[in-house]
Amino acid sequence: MKADFIYRHIQHETGLPEVSLCLLHKPCFPTMHCDSPQQTRLLNFDNVKEIWNSLHPEVATPASVDALTCKNERLCMVELKGGVKFLQNEPLANREHLTDKQIEIFQDKIVRKVGRFDFRKKLSDSIRICEDFTKVENLHELFQIEYLVVTDLQRNENPLLNLMENLNFLGNNSSDWATYYINTLETRVGRVNVKGIIPKLVCCKEFDAFLEKL
Repeated sequence: MKADFIYRHIQHETGLPEVSLCLLHKPCFPTMHCDSPQQTRLLNFDNVKEIWNSLHPEVATPASVDALTCKNERLCMVELKGGVKFLQNEPLANREHLTDKQIEIFQDKIVRKVGRFDFRKKLSDSIRICEDFTKVENLHELFQIEYLVVTDLQRNENPLLNLMENLNFLGNNSSDWATYYINTLETRVGRVNVKGIIPKLVCCKEFDAFLEKL
């Protein structure tokens, strides 16, 4: 049993068309906001869940990842967690100078927001949906399953600058907060382990390239 077979079987059973990552990312639809459109084809897993749920009305609606794809015989479950709009709409994130108290308040707000992301349940329920559609149990024992948490934020590539931004917020600008948000998200993701599957954090602009390296 191969990952590609599972992906194609679910596509056949649901009759869903493949879409791009950019179409699933709400801030980028219908108008894209970057010059890096991703080409990988995926299934909208929210729609897969809806179809599954219609076949099992007696069962409580499960959680689910946002998308499903397959690459190099790995079944890839994709969760979109944008942060750009969140930071754009937060007044504190866009002020040039903040007091220590304001920094503490906004850091706590980010931690609480990210803390509400239930990656573990989304992954567990999505695997269960795939297994039910295909009538194959323990998919994680047959091939590798990847759980990719995709964000539209980019951290500074300079590790030393990253550390300075996180500890001191010397500039108190949106790039500082983007780094803090990403690091908070990465910490949250790193605490998840479902059947040996540990999520990986990926920037949306690097999604295609990341899959090629799997």
